[in-house]
Amino acid sequence: MKLVTATKAKQIASVSRVTLYRWRKMGLVKEYKTPTGKIRYDESEICKMSGMMEEKIALYVRVSSNKQKFDAQRQMERLKIWCNDKNLVPSHEFIEIASGLNPKRKILNKILDMVNDGKITKLVVEHKDRLTRFGFEFLERYCNERGCEIIIIDKSEIKEDIVKDLIDIIICFSSKLYGKRTSKNKALKFVTEDMKKYD
Repeated sequence: MKLVTATKAKQIASVSRVTLYRWRKMGLVKEYKTPTGKIRYDESEICKMSGMMEEKIALYVRVSSNKQKFDAQRQMERLKIWCNDKNLVPSHEFIEIASGLNPKRKILNKILDMVNDGKITKLVVEHKDRLTRFGFEFLERYCNERGCEIIIIDKSEIKEDIVKDLIDIIICFSSKLYGKRTSKNKALKFVTEDMKKYD
C-alpha cells in the first residue's frame, strides 16, 4: 500500500479539498496517520474513486416572465455552445420562469437538493443574477462545500431584469404603505421617472 499526502490525492483525483473531505466522512476512502500525526491516503483508493468520478453538469436558465420564453431558449443554446467549446457534456438542463428575488423557486430548490445529494458537480449559468439577485456568495459557498462548482460564463447583467427586480422591491414596500391596488402603479411611475435620468 502506497500512502500519499492530501495534496497529492487531490491532484490524482482532480478534486477539491472539500470533495476529499466528503469522501473521508462518507467512508469512501480511509485516512491514515503518520507517527507525527500527518494525514495520508491510500493511493489505490484515490485512483479508484477518481475512476468512479464523472462530471455531472447542469445548465440553468431563468427569465422573469412568460414573455421572455424565447430569450430563455436562446440562453440555453448559448450555454450548450459554451459547454461544447469546453468539451463538457451536460447531464441536466433546467429552465425557470420566476423573479430573481423569489427565494421559493421550485427548480432552483430542486437543483440545490441535487447538489446536496452529489448529483451535480458543475452548475453552469449565463449570468450570476440568473441564480439570485442578492446573496450569491452564500449560494456559491453552499455549492462549493458540497463539491459543486458554479460557473458564470458572462459577468455582465441584464438591464431589463434589473428594472423588473427593482419594481418588485418597490411594490413589496409600497403595498405596505398604500395598499396592493395602487402599489404597482406607484412603483412603475417611480421607476419610469428614475430611469429617464439615465437615458
